[in-house]
Amino acid sequence: MRIAFIGDLQYATAEEERLDLKMAQIREQSPDLAIVMGDIGGSHMKSVGGFQETKKYVDMIGCPYEVILGNHDVEYAPFDPVIFDYETVYHDVFPGKELFSVKERDGVLMICVSCERRPPEDFRTHNAVFVSDRRFEAVRSALKAHPGVPTLLVTHAPLAGSGLRRWMPLHAGATDMYLDMTFKAGRWRELAAEFPQIKMSVSAHLHLSHEYKSAITYRGGLMHLSCGVMTVCARDDIFQTRFADVDADGAVIYTLDHSTGEFRRDAEFPFDGEPSGNLSSPADGKMQLGDDLPTSVWKYGGRYYAATEKGLLWEYLPELCEFGGAIMLKGGADEICASEGRLLVRNFAGEVFSFDPESTGRYERIGGCAPPERRGEKAMRGDPLPRADFGIETEKEGNYVVFMADQ
Repeated sequence: MRIAFIGDLQYATAEEERLDLKMAQIREQSPDLAIVMGDIGGSHMKSVGGFQETKKYVDMIGCPYEVILGNHDVEYAPFDPVIFDYETVYHDVFPGKELFSVKERDGVLMICVSCERRPPEDFRTHNAVFVSDRRFEAVRSALKAHPGVPTLLVTHAPLAGSGLRRWMPLHAGATDMYLDMTFKAGRWRELAAEFPQIKMSVSAHLHLSHEYKSAITYRGGLMHLSCGVMTVCARDDIFQTRFADVDADGAVIYTLDHSTGEFRRDAEFPFDGEPSGNLSSPADGKMQLGDDLPTSVWKYGGRYYAATEKGLLWEYLPELCEFGGAIMLKGGADEICASEGRLLVRNFAGEVFSFDPESTGRYERIGGCAPPERRGEKAMRGDPLPRADFGIETEKEGNYVVFMADQ
């Protein structure tokens, strides 16, 4: 079974992007199935017209397809009196398709999971890549009902700890870098550990090409595939679509380059063995910083706080092998202290603020959204956090900070 994974269709206009030609390029590779990975409709996102236009162009591929929704398809602003009714429009435009689907074919189980709206009472950001408890339990039930069947888990955003190449600090600073970020991200890692039949996690959302080793990663028996985009939303101006030939024995991964027409083989993954090809196996405690560099690292309560040259302060969560988010997006961290259950941060201008390290709203967000729990302080107080050893590694993917205190 050959699957075409169509990344975010955030195009300018369909005519400008020549979506007809790009869909024809996909059709030429004879896919048996296409999966549209969310954030659809381009300049008409969150509209009936955008959904209809997406259907028009995906129909050109000429094969069966599934459609999941991404964070931008379901986003809303709190107290917005006009909220796009994405569920009704989805079922009207894509009759017979479901926002959550489970299908077995050629000895492989495919579970396709759309994003949902984070409830208003728990609103954190309109960018949330959120999945409800009910839908998560439906995923678990599907896995229990198909024991031992090799499974592809298809979601709009990657799972925590994937190590896939991302654009820093955009996604981490928007708190939408991975599925259920700031909510219950750890449950997806636990699910993969509980059900080793999940062989591949496939996602889009990052808008980056396949020209990085970390566009395919392998960790703990699970392959993570990042799917590039064919439109102007590509962050590195490389327009690609991901393909995979999959059966019960394994998968072969490909890239279709829409600029050159090249169809190349990237990696091979026998489900009873180790993968080979152009991929990476990310180490725990090693995190991408892009073109930024770490300057100091502190440790508190099993977590790490990494300050960088560009004045950011990231919180690293070892249990996720991920950044939880940005405590500070500018200003530079000079010192951190603990006092009465709060952490106090002093920046290089001498300003001090404090936050609750257990609050779900502790992260700052791009766009000037400071956490409501943040509190200005007159001066530092309490016990200075111990500084931790760290390393720096530089690769094609960018700079990495390596947390070394426990190694």
